[in-house]
Amino acid sequence: MLSAHNALRLIFVLTSSLVLSTNPAAAQQPFGINSITNGSSYVTRSFSPKHVQIAAEARRAEANQASSDYLQQDREIELTSFAEQVSNLDEVVEEFEGESIDSGTVIDESCSSCEPCLSSHGWGPQILPGFWVDHLSLLGGVHAFKNAGNRGEDGSFGFHYGLNYGTAAKNIILPPTIGWQAGFQLANSNLNGASFTQEDRNQAFVTLGLFRRGDCGLQGGVVFDYMRDDWYYDTDVTQIRGELSLAITPAKSLGFRFAKSLDEDTVVATTTAGTESITWTTEDQYRFFYRTRMLACGTGESQVFAGFTGQSDGLIGAITRLPLHNGWAIETDWTYLIPSESKQNGANDEEAWNVALNLVWYPGSLACGSCYRYHRPMFDVANNGSMMLRRTNNP
Repeated sequence: MLSAHNALRLIFVLTSSLVLSTNPAAAQQPFGINSITNGSSYVTRSFSPKHVQIAAEARRAEANQASSDYLQQDREIELTSFAEQVSNLDEVVEEFEGESIDSGTVIDESCSSCEPCLSSHGWGPQILPGFWVDHLSLLGGVHAFKNAGNRGEDGSFGFHYGLNYGTAAKNIILPPTIGWQAGFQLANSNLNGASFTQEDRNQAFVTLGLFRRGDCGLQGGVVFDYMRDDWYYDTDVTQIRGELSLAITPAKSLGFRFAKSLDEDTVVATTTAGTESITWTTEDQYRFFYRTRMLACGTGESQVFAGFTGQSDGLIGAITRLPLHNGWAIETDWTYLIPSESKQNGANDEEAWNVALNLVWYPGSLACGSCYRYHRPMFDVANNGSMMLRRTNNP
């Protein structure tokens, strides 16, 4: 017969066996733990020693903390990614802030594109509002040329200086896609006279006009040129210059330029041989050109051309701008008129050419040609290459 103590032990063993057979997960629990199933979770009551319960609670707390840390880290990653996207959007907004888009043309209002190539500041003072100096250029240099005024004898060499300025027409009454420009140039040549006169040669050029630049499609402009030429004669002549071109890409253009005389001026000329009456005008020029940006970031520009005159003479030449710094540039141009006459029939008298070398200062630090380029003057100030003097009556 079982004692009361042995009966209790038998009941405990049978009960434990029954729990393990109906709930295999309970086999993973420490001996003496009774688990009661409640839905998908377990409500556990432990009969383990106190230190075992404390260790189990610590492990559960660590697991909960690890899960919380992981969720926090994931949330921080998502917030960082979102902040980066907002920052990128802000950069896009800043990039186009202050710009206008019209007919597919983006009008730049920042010069950040130049900064990887050249310094963003010129050597000149920045004391004037940027509006006034954005496309102001001050130039000085040397030149050599020959035209009908040289009478087939000495060429002219000297120095010149001037300025050119361009800005958006939105500052007046025209749409912002149109720019306007104004400039002048003074030239002093034959400082020691010539073989047929003791007089110095002093010239003044003025250029005024409108233009439109674009990234693609048609672009062009028209300017009015005036020249005063004081030498062994004093004459004033004018012409119209124009351009119509196709921007193949923002960096390359093909086009046509012309110069058309507007008047003639009859004056009295005095040389060592005596006096005579001379009628002056300018050569009508028709040029076909190719223009492209060059150097890193497209900061420089070059244009080559070939064509003819209204007198059936040939024309060739080139114009180049080479930035030294964002505030300074070297600019050159040369033009050669190939006379249609033979050497035996006075080709030397009809020959004309011009070579100019300029050091140019951009107070607005925009020698970099890819910045604000839409309102950079399309035409250089007239000189003895773009405005060639021609005699209409034979000597």
